[in-house]
Amino acid sequence: MAFKIKITKRAYLDLENISSYIERTFGEGSVTDFKSKIIESISLLQEFPQLGSIQNQDKNFRGFVIHRNTKVFYKFINQQVTILRFFDNRQKPSS
Repeated sequence: MAFKIKITKRAYLDLENISSYIERTFGEGSVTDFKSKIIESISLLQEFPQLGSIQNQDKNFRGFVIHRNTKVFYKFINQQVTILRFFDNRQKPSS
């Protein structure tokens, strides 16, 4: 069963920022590879929403590594996966 995916505005902004950084730093080929990994990860979440480990039990969100430098954080509630953030570990935690 494929679950519904919702991506927050903040997560879209994260993707734009990470993609811009990758393109500036590593080139267009690398950003294309990165976007492919994002699409693969979202497809996995649709099928296996409990794939990620619990990151914060109180707030009930999960996360997993998409790429060695990028992690996705999401919630799975009421048969819907809500992607909260994409985090590039080259970022400062406050961003």
